[in-house]
Amino acid sequence: MSIDNVFLTKDSIKFLLFLAKKNTLSMTKKYFCHDQLEADFYSQQEQQLTRGTIVVFHGLNQEGNKDTRILKLVGALVAIGFTCLVPRIPAYVELRSTTEYDFDSLASFLDHLSLTTTEINGYYSFLGPSTSCLFMSKLASKEQLKPKIKSLCLISPYFSAQNSFEEILESPKSFYAQLVLLKMLLHSQYTHEKNESLGDDINLLSQAITFCFQNKKEEEIKIDVLKFINQESSRGSPLYSLIRLLGKKGFITDTIKPFFLDISQRAQYEDHIAKIDASVTIIHSLHDDIFSPKNSVDLSLHLNKYQIKNSLLITKLLEHADLKFNSILKEAKPIINSLNYFFSHAQVK
Repeated sequence: MSIDNVFLTKDSIKFLLFLAKKNTLSMTKKYFCHDQLEADFYSQQEQQLTRGTIVVFHGLNQEGNKDTRILKLVGALVAIGFTCLVPRIPAYVELRSTTEYDFDSLASFLDHLSLTTTEINGYYSFLGPSTSCLFMSKLASKEQLKPKIKSLCLISPYFSAQNSFEEILESPKSFYAQLVLLKMLLHSQYTHEKNESLGDDINLLSQAITFCFQNKKEEEIKIDVLKFINQESSRGSPLYSLIRLLGKKGFITDTIKPFFLDISQRAQYEDHIAKIDASVTIIHSLHDDIFSPKNSVDLSLHLNKYQIKNSLLITKLLEHADLKFNSILKEAKPIINSLNYFFSHAQVK
């Protein structure tokens, strides 16, 4: 093993140990804002040298960049010498489909920061869970950012948006993920129809999603959500029936299909990731209850087709994008190898 690999392995182990800790590392935090976009920047206190800046993306999540899991991830990265930029992504906080403006504005924001801040040395690497694969891929293919992106790490991503979304909506998958996609469907319908009652349903669904996020492990969560919707929704609202039918074959009716196709098409990223210059690390949960690991296998094959360097790991250490440390002894070596691959390409030499 080379000296470089020894140091990489040491840092990968340190990274995992920090993730396992209950307390987050004490960090210095700065706030950046540009053209109505905002991001938090984290570094070690009095840090003189940095290995590089990693942009940590959140997925479809109403907590956004305040999600404690994201902050835990950031703390572990900062502990091994990286600085981290965590942008707030309005489309993902609002649980709606993205527009080209969302990508262009965030690309301009990152480009602006790379040119104007002393804390960032002109280069980025990207890391994010789940649906953040869309933002990472599209931003890394943008002409003004493309030469500045060194490496991507995708954690339990989807590949075919249409197939993945259909599987979530029409099979017994994560109820939380089903509610998130339902909100995206209703938002798509609202943008086309501007129906006021739909706006009320979207607000009600947002409350149900927050409740579900905070109580994911409760076995009776769907029953509790249905009770809440039944009590709070207006007469004639289809929301209760839609939630009751989630996870069942035939959920995507002729009425829903146009909005389903809309959110699926907006979530496609295959053509964009094929244009990037960065290396790609893919780590996927073996027993994923949202996106099956086949997504990452297909993504890796897609990258191979375009001769994009990539590393793929399917592991028991993840529960979708959350680490499970009960399998750490069996899974340690492969996860360390994957982290070594990402960190070796992410660091600025």
